[in-house]
Amino acid sequence: MFSPVARPRSDRRRRAAPAGAQVSFDDLVRGITTPPRRPRRRRRGRPPMQHRNSVKRCARPRFARTSVHHVSLRTVDTLPRLRTHAGREVLERALTGARDHTRVTGFRVLHYALEGNHLHLIVEADDDTALSRGMKG
Repeated sequence: MFSPVARPRSDRRRRAAPAGAQVSFDDLVRGITTPPRRPRRRRRGRPPMQHRNSVKRCARPRFARTSVHHVSLRTVDTLPRLRTHAGREVLERALTGARDHTRVTGFRVLHYALEGNHLHLIVEADDDTALSRGMKG
């Protein structure tokens, strides 16, 4: 029970019960309390992405006709994944059409790699205008 006699200073500190233990009234009188609750941390984890980070845009330098370029294209998030049978067929039809117009456009796709939501291309172009037009389709 509770005793009005003063306790030594070291005993007067409140001790915490182990986490998950139920504290009775007698424990409260003896100075044993529940562990203090920590406030919930706000903004835990990785910060939300406001927009998709992309490569900074700058003027494309002039290049020689024989130079090879690496191009990456990202799809819109609402489109289905590219690495499906249907996605591969659509891409191959588009690349076949581009191959048929190589002499007219001056834009050549040498190699491609499909990823889930983006596409890597190794391309050649006769000049910067041909590269620009080839990228626009």
